[in-house]
Amino acid sequence: MNSEKRVKVLLITLFISLVFIILLIYFYTSIQKQHIVKSLVNESYCSLYNNDTVLSFEIDDISFSRYDLPILENALFLAKKYGITFDLGVIANQFNETMDNNVFNLYQDNQNYFEVVAHGFNHKLDQSIIDEYPNNNVYGEFYVFSADTSVPSDIQEYHIKNMKQIFEEYNLTTATQIFTVPYHTGDFNTISLAAKYGYKLIIQKITTPQTFSEIYFGNITNSQDYIDIPQQFNKINQSQIVSYTDRVNEAIKEGQKRIDITLHTINFGNLTDINSFFNQSLTTIKENNPKVRFDFLSDRFRC
Repeated sequence: MNSEKRVKVLLITLFISLVFIILLIYFYTSIQKQHIVKSLVNESYCSLYNNDTVLSFEIDDISFSRYDLPILENALFLAKKYGITFDLGVIANQFNETMDNNVFNLYQDNQNYFEVVAHGFNHKLDQSIIDEYPNNNVYGEFYVFSADTSVPSDIQEYHIKNMKQIFEEYNLTTATQIFTVPYHTGDFNTISLAAKYGYKLIIQKITTPQTFSEIYFGNITNSQDYIDIPQQFNKINQSQIVSYTDRVNEAIKEGQKRIDITLHTINFGNLTDINSFFNQSLTTIKENNPKVRFDFLSDRFRC
């Protein structure tokens, strides 16, 4: 083959390769656009979501240690049975130190039913604060309950910064966007620091006229629209079920559209009791509120 023919073959080959690359880029871009349209700009979903009342169920104090396995197994059973989902409020430092691969795999294999949200760095006050109040039952992380005072801003920042860093290292995206504050208690520094580190939703008590509310601070939503299920009870009795469902129904009656139902690991220790709890409460809620939906906390970002 002479040099002229070799040049022609080379040019044709280059042209075909270029066309192939352009087609690959086109198809990849098309797939990405379809994905964005389907998952984020679904108008029919948003129409339903914006008109319905949405309940999100959260289980606090998860670390994915081996002790959490029966908790998550019971939660998964309930999620599948009742068509609901669970946000798992994970304590970052404990997760980093005690995470069991088998337990974490249970979450990874069932992300249709579970998502991870941040629930503090270590659920503890710094030793300097404990030393300052030695005769009090001091607990919290972002608020000193015994003294009814805030944790210093620099300490709060250390906790939030390290909390987010751990979740970033494990690529747990929702835990870098949603922060349910331990004991639901912080201050306005907690809000501003969470916003500084990229959180979109923070759930904690704030002083407002409304019992149930969402307040917007720049790019972050501060929400206190939660109902806390007592964590000191392993067995959930009938009076608790009635009280819980009455509070949910009252919140919906008052016009609250987004409600976070906070549960605790101890509530899932007995499958028979927690199953009865969900069976009775969900039946009552649905009967009183036909437009109620059950979704992740992250679904608030979709519309």
